[in-house]
Amino acid sequence: MFPKAMLLSPKFCLAIANHHNTGGGVLPHVNHPKCMDNLEKHNGSAEEINGIFQSFEKYLIKLLKLLGDRQRDEEEGIMN
Repeated sequence: MFPKAMLLSPKFCLAIANHHNTGGGVLPHVNHPKCMDNLEKHNGSAEEINGIFQSFEKYLIKLLKLLGDRQRDEEEGIMN
Protein backbone atom coordinates (compact mmCIF):
# COMPACT_ATOMS: atom_id res chain seq x y z
CA MET A 1 0.00 0.00 0.00
CA PHE A 2 2.73 2.50 0.84
CA PRO A 3 4.33 2.54 -2.64
CA LYS A 4 0.97 3.55 -4.14
CA ALA A 5 0.42 6.17 -1.45
CA MET A 6 3.86 7.66 -2.15
CA LEU A 7 3.39 7.32 -5.94
CA LEU A 8 6.36 4.94 -6.19
CA SER A 9 6.72 2.58 -9.10
CA PRO A 10 7.25 -1.07 -8.09
CA LYS A 11 10.67 -0.98 -9.78
CA PHE A 12 11.82 1.37 -7.00
CA CYS A 13 10.81 -1.06 -4.22
CA LEU A 14 12.51 -3.97 -2.46
CA ALA A 15 10.62 -6.46 -0.31
CA ILE A 16 12.60 -8.50 2.23
CA ALA A 17 10.87 -11.54 3.71
CA ASN A 18 12.62 -12.49 6.95
CA HIS A 19 12.04 -16.07 8.05
CA HIS A 20 13.01 -17.05 11.55
CA ASN A 21 14.86 -20.33 11.11
CA THR A 22 15.12 -21.98 14.52
CA GLY A 23 15.50 -25.52 13.17
CA GLY A 24 18.56 -24.80 11.06
CA GLY A 25 16.98 -26.56 8.08
CA VAL A 26 15.71 -25.37 4.75
CA LEU A 27 13.53 -22.28 4.88
CA PRO A 28 9.89 -22.82 3.94
CA HIS A 29 8.67 -21.63 0.53
CA VAL A 30 6.63 -18.45 0.83
CA ASN A 31 3.92 -17.40 -1.59
CA HIS A 32 3.97 -13.64 -1.95
CA PRO A 33 0.75 -11.73 -2.60
CA LYS A 34 0.07 -10.83 -6.25
CA CYS A 35 0.63 -7.15 -5.44
CA MET A 36 4.33 -7.95 -4.94
CA ASP A 37 4.85 -9.60 -8.34
CA ASN A 38 6.71 -6.59 -9.78
CA LEU A 39 8.87 -5.96 -6.72
CA GLU A 40 12.49 -6.97 -6.24
CA LYS A 41 12.32 -9.61 -3.48
CA HIS A 42 14.65 -11.35 -1.07
CA ASN A 43 13.63 -14.39 0.94
CA GLY A 44 15.86 -15.46 3.78
CA SER A 45 16.57 -15.12 7.43
CA ALA A 46 18.30 -12.37 9.34
CA GLU A 47 21.01 -14.88 10.18
CA GLU A 48 22.12 -15.08 6.53
CA ILE A 49 23.35 -11.51 6.38
CA ASN A 50 25.35 -11.99 3.16
CA GLY A 51 22.23 -12.89 1.19
CA ILE A 52 20.46 -9.76 2.41
CA PHE A 53 23.47 -7.59 1.53
CA GLN A 54 23.70 -9.13 -1.95
CA SER A 55 20.00 -8.58 -2.61
CA PHE A 56 20.20 -5.01 -1.35
CA GLU A 57 23.30 -4.33 -3.45
CA LYS A 58 21.56 -5.74 -6.55
CA TYR A 59 18.55 -3.52 -5.79
CA LEU A 60 20.72 -0.41 -5.35
CA ILE A 61 22.58 -1.04 -8.61
CA LYS A 62 19.26 -1.40 -10.43
CA LEU A 63 17.90 1.75 -8.78
CA LEU A 64 21.01 3.81 -9.59
CA LYS A 65 20.85 2.66 -13.22
CA LEU A 66 17.19 3.65 -13.47
CA LEU A 67 17.86 7.06 -11.93
CA GLY A 68 20.89 7.62 -14.17
CA ASP A 69 18.87 6.68 -17.25
CA ARG A 70 16.10 9.06 -16.21
CA GLN A 71 18.56 11.91 -15.65
CA ARG A 72 20.22 11.27 -19.01
CA ASP A 73 16.83 11.28 -20.76
CA GLU A 74 15.89 14.58 -19.09
CA GLU A 75 19.21 16.17 -20.05
CA GLU A 76 18.85 14.99 -23.64
CA GLY A 77 15.31 16.41 -23.69
CA ILE A 78 16.63 19.81 -22.59
CA MET A 79 19.37 19.74 -25.22
CA ASN A 80 16.87 18.96 -28.02
